Amino acid sequence: MKQVQRYVALDFETMNHWRASVCAVGCVVIEKGVITEEFYSQICPPTPYENPYCVETHGLTYNDVKDSPKFSEIWPVIDKMIGSSPIVAHNSPFEKSCIDTCGEEFGTKTDYEYIDTLKMSRMQFPNARNHRLNTLCEAMEIKLEHYHNALDDARADAECFLKLKNLGNYCFEMSEDGTLLTTFFLSQNVENDKEKKKIEEKLERNLL
Repeated sequence: MKQVQRYVALDFETMNHWRASVCAVGCVVIEKGVITEEFYSQICPPTPYENPYCVETHGLTYNDVKDSPKFSEIWPVIDKMIGSSPIVAHNSPFEKSCIDTCGEEFGTKTDYEYIDTLKMSRMQFPNARNHRLNTLCEAMEIKLEHYHNALDDARADAECFLKLKNLGNYCFEMSEDGTLLTTFFLSQNVENDKEKKKIEEKLERNLL
């Protein structure tokens, strides 16, 4: 077993509800608790169909991204950044479904390990009114400049992950076959417990 020291936070935006319609990606590398690399690109999806809800959410239209690289051109760059590191995402089943559907559509790699900060937040703050990324960032005093911008979301989620990992005393290990194993220890750090309580109170009061 080898303790994980490197993680890659990832965020996608899609043009519609088809998971292969990725129109933007943000990628942030974390090494030994520090953000060391970032990447952002708009992506031309395989169809021009726009879902009004998706467009309203992230603000990108097909005209904005039609001259951008295709997913199959961008993903090798992202895959190289990921390497053997686990992917960190807020609601990781969404990112996984995008990667898997794009794999079916474009033949890109789909074999990755995932860490879900949404699940980590729910575990540590079970009484919170919601666990949205912007809510969590506000409670943790983490900067999120443009919510639903893929790079800003990935960067903010990377910061959330580091804080949640520290507060929850998580240990992530990778087995020889590449399987990610997670251990959660009860906190014995008084300062961490105080900070966790402060965040928990904000989330429970839903003042955000």
